Amino acid sequence: MAFMNFKNSFLRAKIENCSEKRGVKYSNYELSLDKEKLTYISLKPKLLNLGDELALFRKENKIVLFRNLSKNINNFKEARIKSSLLLFISLCAFLCFLFLFFYNNFLEIDLFFLCIFSLFLVLFIINHIVLLKQIKRLERL
Repeated sequence: MAFMNFKNSFLRAKIENCSEKRGVKYSNYELSLDKEKLTYISLKPKLLNLGDELALFRKENKIVLFRNLSKNINNFKEARIKSSLLLFISLCAFLCFLFLFFYNNFLEIDLFFLCIFSLFLVLFIINHIVLLKQIKRLERL
């Protein structure tokens, strides 16, 4: 759900300060862009450096989508995979409870969970569409 609500969250700036903390499988970046501190967690090391120019979408203080204009690197594929995975899991849960609803002769508890997971499915579909629109906006830059 991190891709929903991108109001006033587009930012294009140079990295003024960059620190990278490496974990076992990921790198945690803390950036200073135009007096704002932002964080980003990536599987790739040495992705962002001092002085790189970024076009990004953020939510609060976390970077959701970015395009590094200096190196021509982005995280679009990673974001698409995460969103598609959430959409697939939500679809599987919806289909599972749909099957249970018909198999158990229309029990109310199955109807309740079917309604909840159908709502999640609709939210994740909207989330995926918004993500794809934001990726198209960043690709045009």
